[in-house]
Amino acid sequence: MKFSALLSLVVVLLIACHKEDTSPSCGCEAKPYRELVNEKVAYLGGGYFIGPHGNSRTFFRLCDTTLIDPAWKADTAVMGATGQIDTTKFVFRITGQLKAECSPPGATSFFPEVSVFTALRIVRE
Repeated sequence: MKFSALLSLVVVLLIACHKEDTSPSCGCEAKPYRELVNEKVAYLGGGYFIGPHGNSRTFFRLCDTTLIDPAWKADTAVMGATGQIDTTKFVFRITGQLKAECSPPGATSFFPEVSVFTALRIVRE
């Protein structure tokens, strides 16, 4: 009887002391879902970049816009007329973490999904 009471007390204490993960699931403070290491990308302006992702492309927004050099020129000609990416326009190399962007519940978009990016390094070639 004493053993089962002690066991019950231990179980209750373990459950009561369980710390719930309170980190956000999206936005710049969220956990990353993909690491980028020395990836070539193009700057689209306004803190937005585009990079290849297999046969598709990844759009992302820089979390810390103070890292953007005002001398950087946006290259909106990255997408050719056929919708193919012109990789010769990828003149930046970046290292950092991609994270999920926060969208309002139930929102649908006609635009490609945009991630947020926490940069560790951005270098113009």
